[in-house]
Amino acid sequence: MDTSDEGPELDRRWAGLGNNVSGVLHGCRDASAVAARLVGAGWSSRSSSWCGYELETDWCRIEVDPAGEPEVLLNGVVDPDRIGELGRLLDRFGIPHELELDDGDGAPVCESRGRPTSEQGEDVPMEPLVHVPTEEPHLPTEDPHFGAIAIELDHAVGALTVRGTGLPTVEMRRAPGTPPDGQVPIGTRDPERLTLTVDGTEETLRPAKGFLTRRSYRVEATSTTRGHTYRLVPDSLATSRLLRDGRLLGVFTSSGDGHVTADWETPDAPARPPEPYDASMGYALAAAFGTGAEPMWRLVLDAVLDLWP
Repeated sequence: MDTSDEGPELDRRWAGLGNNVSGVLHGCRDASAVAARLVGAGWSSRSSSWCGYELETDWCRIEVDPAGEPEVLLNGVVDPDRIGELGRLLDRFGIPHELELDDGDGAPVCESRGRPTSEQGEDVPMEPLVHVPTEEPHLPTEDPHFGAIAIELDHAVGALTVRGTGLPTVEMRRAPGTPPDGQVPIGTRDPERLTLTVDGTEETLRPAKGFLTRRSYRVEATSTTRGHTYRLVPDSLATSRLLRDGRLLGVFTSSGDGHVTADWETPDAPARPPEPYDASMGYALAAAFGTGAEPMWRLVLDAVLDLWP
């Protein structure tokens, strides 16, 4: 079973409390989508059941379990002064929710609700949570080697642009008329429906279809002008490795809405630091196709359940 132990442990002040927060998360296909968002925000994750996750940071520990599409149940313990922060975090991820904080003995203390609404105050129809587009573009990502990198992603249109000072500009476009797949930020994994250009030169893009293994979610891009092949391969629930001609360059994390971070692997730096082309390609592939994937046993289980009458 895949886990992420990189997040902080729950502070001892709250570890001794009984569960004091519960709620429902709406519009979620399954608990793994919620887990991936929180892992990307620095929380730790571990399996709590066949389809559930325990998610933890220093001020909160919760379990999330599917309750029938499209809802996920949440319960756990939270620093009472930060219940609002939990709600704002879910808002940031675009997850409509209802949370209730109690005094530890079951008596309600306060509630937190989040639900997308129109300017007229009407409820907006909710799609199952996979890709969460943002109305405003992200602030540029600050890369430790290359500074500010702007990532512009439009899921509805099927357009992605990655640019930065000293970096080649990467553009990816989905063919007009292609129905957008909500599970893919760029909207499709069909190579026949996608074009990739770097500084105006079209390059070869080969996303795998994605099915029962993490490797099946890999994405390859070949630069004929530079003679390199790049491959982005999931290696955990939330992250993917970027390789150039088989050499590990770094590990990328994408939230699925245009926000991407990179942890560059430079054990022999500064002798072999990443190149500007590496950065443009890595950020583009991570932003377009997301990062991370379920472990094989989970993907197989989901496929079997989809076939269950």
